[in-house]
Amino acid sequence: MKVIISVVSLCVLVLAGCSGGGGTSSLDTIPGVDGLGHDQGFPVDVVDAADLADPGTDVSDVGPDTDILPSDPGADSDLTDGDDSGAPDTGYDAHDSGNQDVSEGIVDDLNIQCVKDLDCDDQNQCTADSCKDGKCSHDAILGCVPEDCVNGVDDNGDKRIDCDDPLCANDAACKDLPQGDTCANPFTTGAPVGAGEIGKTLEYQGDTTPMTDQYTSCGAEPKVRDAVYRLELSEPLFVTATQTFTGGDPDNPPQPVLSVYQEGCFPTDLLECWGEEETGLGAVIERTLAAGTYYFVVDGDSFWYHDWGPYMLSLAFAAPPDTETVCDDAIDDDGDGKTDCLDDDCKQEPVCNACPVEADLACGDSVQGKFEAEETDHYYTFLLDSDEDIACGDGERA
Repeated sequence: MKVIISVVSLCVLVLAGCSGGGGTSSLDTIPGVDGLGHDQGFPVDVVDAADLADPGTDVSDVGPDTDILPSDPGADSDLTDGDDSGAPDTGYDAHDSGNQDVSEGIVDDLNIQCVKDLDCDDQNQCTADSCKDGKCSHDAILGCVPEDCVNGVDDNGDKRIDCDDPLCANDAACKDLPQGDTCANPFTTGAPVGAGEIGKTLEYQGDTTPMTDQYTSCGAEPKVRDAVYRLELSEPLFVTATQTFTGGDPDNPPQPVLSVYQEGCFPTDLLECWGEEETGLGAVIERTLAAGTYYFVVDGDSFWYHDWGPYMLSLAFAAPPDTETVCDDAIDDDGDGKTDCLDDDCKQEPVCNACPVEADLACGDSVQGKFEAEETDHYYTFLLDSDEDIACGDGERA
């Protein structure tokens, strides 16, 4: 039996060697291959020595073709070259998994450009790159303004700076950053936190040494390495966040700086930040947070003192207070959606009686009201990012 197998294998190999002469051979009778070594439209296996030794690879296979040339290693090689040297063919057709080719004559192997969209990346932020039928296309994105990914500026006005901007995802300065280095790719605290976590504390340990500097707040110096954690709240909770460094020189330990942002990490998204100020207790933020998405940035104070290294971040959760506890801190302490003097809890507070605020306004808002008496005044509050003139409804400046 062994002698018969050897003879059959030899015959197949000899036939393969003879097929390049331009004529036809008995290989024409094998589904999926012709006498010139080219596929005829069937992504099926070719009987060779490996097939005889392994019943699993026969003409009914739908996987990669095995080659019939003696120099090829077998299952990983392709028979579309005509002069295979043992390396897999890199072409593609509709049946391929992206590695080996079983070309059906539909696509010319030499003209293949891609097998997936990522292969078509032209390094242009303002084109949509895609791969279809082995060809790349680059369609312009209407209204796109490119982002400089290393200048610390929001170039296109989308409230995302540098590596936080999706346009920078494939930029050399951003694509290889470790997880947790940016708000675009943060560490996550898991499933949304709700009432079920009241009374519980989540703790996270890490090391900012391999990170880069992406955020500067609370007076922290530039170039101090930081890490980002994303927290999802499903309902208002009172959150106590504490950051401490757990390594470094015990006589001169790193000073932590902790910041919390809401929805994004643009400077105007900053809610609060706190530095340790050498208290030894860590950087602590305590406040009620409404349902939503928050980013906690674990940072250090000084570049010169190398305020980075192993750290611990803890997040403790409690129920919000029953009432508005402070009426002038710009925080909705009880989580009822009304802040400070807008909350009925503050009606009797002197800070609110002096100025009965009707509503908080944003740029572009308009309001209507009715004076009950000539001496009645209505008050509205608004917050500006910078000094500017405000035009009132009658055209006068406020």
